[in-house]
Amino acid sequence: MTGVQTCALPISQLLFLVTAALSLSPFFANADTVTSNLIQNSYFSDLSDPDNPVGSLEYWDITHLSPYVIPSSTGSDRYVVRGGGNSDNYSRIEQTIDLSVFNEDMIDSGDVTWDFSALLYSYAGRDISAAYVSFYDDLGNELQSVTTGGITSTDSDIVYTLSDYVPSGSDSIVVAWDATRKYGSGNNGYMSAPELTMTVSFELANAYDGAAFRVPAPMWGIFLAPLLMARRNKKQKIGRAHV
Repeated sequence: MTGVQTCALPISQLLFLVTAALSLSPFFANADTVTSNLIQNSYFSDLSDPDNPVGSLEYWDITHLSPYVIPSSTGSDRYVVRGGGNSDNYSRIEQTIDLSVFNEDMIDSGDVTWDFSALLYSYAGRDISAAYVSFYDDLGNELQSVTTGGITSTDSDIVYTLSDYVPSGSDSIVVAWDATRKYGSGNNGYMSAPELTMTVSFELANAYDGAAFRVPAPMWGIFLAPLLMARRNKKQKIGRAHV
């Protein structure tokens, strides 16, 4: 009798083979190297108890008034940050990302690109939601700052994106979001699922002997490679896109 033959492998061997295949594939496919999301707690949740996730602004600094999180409709472990309650005319949060863990020569080449995306919207179409991505050198001088501009759309499914080259000499990135109340009693600007990644081309990584991004512990590279590498299409230098 003919049929499909199966081969049972221990899960540890299967994971090793899958990891190895994914880790090596970019080198054969001339794939770009992409970091995982550099923003911590992008779903604004505390998962210390996976069975009972709660909203949280951990890793985010509240720099003005009192934004808070509310449940998201996209999943029980995901939350949305809201501008604030009554009389909160302006609220802001930000997160600083340290670039010292990355290959300094690669960053200074000026050929590494970055991509940011987030869901931004307003409840009544009048309050304003805006995101910002800013780069600083080791002395705290601003090298680049890009913004989505004020968003008043009520459509919570629109993804706003920004992209550009990482400025040479960058030491840190500040991702910020603010909400401005223009109507009604509450500050109804919202943001969810912010993401920031950096990308280096296969050709540039190859020129640096593949040392695109430095990993703190060498052994982790074997297991993290599939998460850090992916194919990317050619990018706009800067802009906004709706998907």
